[in-house]
Amino acid sequence: MSATLDDIESAIFTALATLKASGATPTSSAPLRTLDRWAGEVTADDIDEGYLGVLPGALLAHEGSQAINGPADTDFVETLAHDVEVVERHLFRVYVSVADTRSDAALVKGGTSTPGVYASAQAVKEALAGLRIPGLKAGGVLHLVDHRPWRIRRGESRTDVVRFAAYAALPESTEELQGNPMSRLDASVIEPDPDVDDLAVELVASSTSTT
Repeated sequence: MSATLDDIESAIFTALATLKASGATPTSSAPLRTLDRWAGEVTADDIDEGYLGVLPGALLAHEGSQAINGPADTDFVETLAHDVEVVERHLFRVYVSVADTRSDAALVKGGTSTPGVYASAQAVKEALAGLRIPGLKAGGVLHLVDHRPWRIRRGESRTDVVRFAAYAALPESTEELQGNPMSRLDASVIEPDPDVDDLAVELVASSTSTT
């Protein structure tokens, strides 16, 4: 079964939840005091109004999805049985925010029991990069895309964005597509190692009429 967008998002959120501090004091391995889902585009006002009092924190947002082009510049693969596979690339953003009014150094590096933005973002990357989610393609794991600063207020707060990608196929289609029937099936067996002239060696070949 292919993973749905809902399956993928739930797995990511569950993994992020392991980073929440069990008490009031965050640590480098559990830096988050708050974790939430976000339904749309995140703005600086959203961070200011809802999260600066409960940081470090993270917001998870779905950035969008797109069909992945195949070798024939199509977004699906058609088999001889006319099955169709459409593969999507789902992108997610994690907004990692830290507030610290002591200094810029404290904001990025943190201090005793106060993880900075570097440690907080690192914890997010370690929790999600390579996360195995049943039903994914491209290795079956979540892929790290990039990490960059998003919003900086010197001496006050900083928010970094860490982006991830997941590849999954839509449910298999059994729709019958119209096409020309095969008139012949050719097959061959090639020696795995080339000969001394670096040429492929055909061990056996066959041709079968299907008409």
